[in-house]
Amino acid sequence: MLLVASCATWHCGGTNLSGDGADDAGALDAEAEATEGGLDGTPDGGDPDADGDGESEVVGDGFVLDAAGWEGAEYVVLPPASACGDGVVDPGEECDDWNRLDGDGCDWLCRLGDGDPPPEPEPGVPDYVPSGDPSPLPGAAVRSPSVERIPLAWTGSEFATAWFEPFDVDADPGLIRFWRFDASGRRRDAEWRMPTLRSYGGMEVVWTGSGFALFFGDRATGLWYLRLDAQGKPLGDPVLIEGDPRAMAPAADVAPDGTLVVAWVREEESSAGWTWCVPGGLDLIRVRRLDLDGNLLGPVFTLDETAQGPPDIATGDGGFGLVFPVQAESWDNPCALRFERLDETLAHPVFSGILGGGGSGDVKWMAATSRWVTSWGITLYAPDPPGSEVRVASFTADGALAGPPVRNVLAGGPDSVGMPVRIAAGDGGLSLVLRWGDIPGHLSYLRTDRHGVAVAPLRDVSAGMAFESYNTVWTDDGFAVLFVLWPRELLLRHFVRAE
Repeated sequence: MLLVASCATWHCGGTNLSGDGADDAGALDAEAEATEGGLDGTPDGGDPDADGDGESEVVGDGFVLDAAGWEGAEYVVLPPASACGDGVVDPGEECDDWNRLDGDGCDWLCRLGDGDPPPEPEPGVPDYVPSGDPSPLPGAAVRSPSVERIPLAWTGSEFATAWFEPFDVDADPGLIRFWRFDASGRRRDAEWRMPTLRSYGGMEVVWTGSGFALFFGDRATGLWYLRLDAQGKPLGDPVLIEGDPRAMAPAADVAPDGTLVVAWVREEESSAGWTWCVPGGLDLIRVRRLDLDGNLLGPVFTLDETAQGPPDIATGDGGFGLVFPVQAESWDNPCALRFERLDETLAHPVFSGILGGGGSGDVKWMAATSRWVTSWGITLYAPDPPGSEVRVASFTADGALAGPPVRNVLAGGPDSVGMPVRIAAGDGGLSLVLRWGDIPGHLSYLRTDRHGVAVAPLRDVSAGMAFESYNTVWTDDGFAVLFVLWPRELLLRHFVRAE
């Protein structure tokens, strides 16, 4: 095992390393022993590089992230503007029932009535099928909350992910682990592991075109950023984005000018854990800009103070699309989805109102249609009979809702849609990945046209297995799904165009 001593100006604990890493050789040997013997997630303490893709590297020496003395940036609170779907009948509205849906007596433009009939699916939308069975990533040992979107980045030729691996001893910091791998799940080069976090608060990986942007939350110190090169190796030191232990669940994207935008949730209580849609637990949604080197650009903007869970963000033409769950007195669910369009300054949001009940979802930019698209699922128990829907909403580049959200009705009965829905967008349509059915249930996908109208039935990614977090991305020849199979196994499944 190769140990890379790279504390530099990090706040480190346990040993003191000189610039060349020559001091405390005995402590480094002890670290090597401590990180072997099963703590890397391999069965029975096996070789973490059993697939032969290079040695595993431990970066650093038990880093202890320290937010002491961080004064923070300017904080700006942006109150949401009045809009259809906010529950208030404003001038020009005939009704407002906390959503932008048709079919419930108050249509998507807040007019009385049910709106237009649902659209038919577009013809000729290609379908996709699995290229083979799910491929395990050998040596991966993931513990992630089921509400989290496990990071998954596509570079154009390979995938990358990162996750948190807690040590078995509470006093020791847990590991951040970073992998690059191909479509078969085979690892590219060596992984690295960084003993850093005391308490996990979420993670995000973004491909920047020349390397990776890694965001991670430490629930003892706050939200951090680390720049990585094209091989995934750290470049420099981590940068503190917000020195508040309640900051967690980052979502990020690359802006058109090559800088980064990151959004996160600041929980009301730092001990609340990975929860959403909890009555009375209102959180904040915050967002800010930074460059690739971690220089912070402008203030931290608070966009909402009624959040009920983590956000997602995507870059589009002239701005960013942001979605997150909020509290709403809705007829179908007290937790609902909100979309906001942000300009490049982040200072002038366009508020969508409440799209509809059902909690959290992803957002993607579809360049072919110049629109953002978001999707979410909901199980309806009233009025009878019970049933489930996967909903899709599209927004123009200026943030306007392009039409009524599509409501794809799934089978009724006891089966339910588990939150959230993840989106892969490409080839004239969408692939929506979601949890479906009673526990352990199914990890399923729904193929739709570009507007979100289903063109094929709901089908399985993984059936009858207890799985946790999952994510999906579009690749050059289809889409891929990365998911955590309980208790700790990480699997990849690739879907290609049906002949």
